[in-house]
Amino acid sequence: RDGIRDTSIGQVLLRALIAHLGRAPRVRNRAGGTDVPAMVVRRARAYILEHLAEPICPDTLAQAAHTSRRTLFRAFAEILDDSPQIHVMRLRLHRIRHDLASDEERASTVALIANQWGISELGRMARRYRDLFGEFPSDTLAKQRPRARPVPRSPP
Repeated sequence: RDGIRDTSIGQVLLRALIAHLGRAPRVRNRAGGTDVPAMVVRRARAYILEHLAEPICPDTLAQAAHTSRRTLFRAFAEILDDSPQIHVMRLRLHRIRHDLASDEERASTVALIANQWGISELGRMARRYRDLFGEFPSDTLAKQRPRARPVPRSPP
């Protein structure tokens, strides 16, 4: 009889373990049912947009989002499928592209505009820019600049 009871207890425990491990994960929302990762990303993005031209380190960003660095990275991965650094880089590249294509910056150089947005490694920036937009920053800038007309030569 003890062998039968041990088997049924074992089966009950096994079923309970399978039921527990096979369930869908619980969504833990703190702060009154709000979506915590979305809130973290929203706070971090607000800080990023205010300080985009300045150096932004993950620890400062986590502090601005009122969270830990680990939670910050997880929230960005869950909501944006990116890390905070990649998100900042993409935003900066978009700002650089905007400036390169604007009439106001026609006389500027790629290096000057990139430096205004906190990017000093021009080679890496150019590669990332090309990967994102399909052209080099110099190509974008060249489209904005008027082409010089050839000066007609006078006969000798």
